[in-house]
Amino acid sequence: MNKTEFLDLLRRALVGKIDNGSIEEYITFYNDYFVAEMQKGQTEAQVLEHLGDPRLIAMNIVNVANKAIEEEQAEQEEYWEEAAEQEVKEEKRIKRGIGLLQFLLRFWKPILITVLIVILLLILLVVYLIARYLWPVILGGVVLLIGVGLVRFMIKKD
Repeated sequence: MNKTEFLDLLRRALVGKIDNGSIEEYITFYNDYFVAEMQKGQTEAQVLEHLGDPRLIAMNIVNVANKAIEEEQAEQEEYWEEAAEQEVKEEKRIKRGIGLLQFLLRFWKPILITVLIVILLLILLVVYLIARYLWPVILGGVVLLIGVGLVRFMIKKD
């Protein structure tokens, strides 16, 4: 086997198993490897012996490529699973917000009436407390003022 046969056998072993661009990159790599090793003084036969069977090299290349594809697919699946989880969380958060808004819009009249009744009850409580505890004081003050006014009136008459 010579360099051309090696590269041809490698190409045929890779066709259909990895993309054509990658095949050409590997063929170029091994061609350059032959050139570099032969410039160092090795013969073509020595380089071929050192490299071994091109079908085994192709099998390793395909295994590495498949492993890389599987890892990439696993990463993509993980990404999409995380994205789906985030989307579900966001939808739940939005539904909670919309649920509260819908509740308030649907029941705003009863809520308003309830708030007004509570305010009215507080006003009545304040009025009751004034009437119960402060009214005698106010009435006593009014009577005192009337009495003082009568006394002044009588004193001016005399």
